[in-house]
Amino acid sequence: MSDDLTFRDFSLSADDARPKRFQIDADVFFLPAVIAPVVLGELMESAKGLGGFKLGEKAEVEAALERIAALTDLLLTPETAPRFRERLFSRTEPLDLVRQVLPVVRWMVEVYTVRPTEASSDSTNGSADAGGISTDIAPSEESIPGVSPLFVS
Repeated sequence: MSDDLTFRDFSLSADDARPKRFQIDADVFFLPAVIAPVVLGELMESAKGLGGFKLGEKAEVEAALERIAALTDLLLTPETAPRFRERLFSRTEPLDLVRQVLPVVRWMVEVYTVRPTEASSDSTNGSADAGGISTDIAPSEESIPGVSPLFVS
């Protein structure tokens, strides 16, 4: 360490430099420790369509799953993203949308925005609303400043 007061080290800590990982059942998925700023921009663009979608029609469900898959393809490592996509669309090894997929997506956003997100009080309780299930996974624009389109209805 330098005694020079104008010196500042911006190196990542050992924890920050390690890839992040999560597990669903027997599958372990990895996220890179750091994403390029341009990828963060792509993340924000991909996430725009996820806010407050309603699962009422088959086409809406399929479109929502594709948006989620595109987002996870962007963030997960190339080695683990295909398996997540496979599980997302699987009929034999399905992921639970409300109890697994949406919490994972919320967590991935937290990892890269360094801002905790919280589900709104009625977002994942499975209550019917206008013929569908709400899938809001973040509270409001105020909780993620500058990232207003992200999962906000």
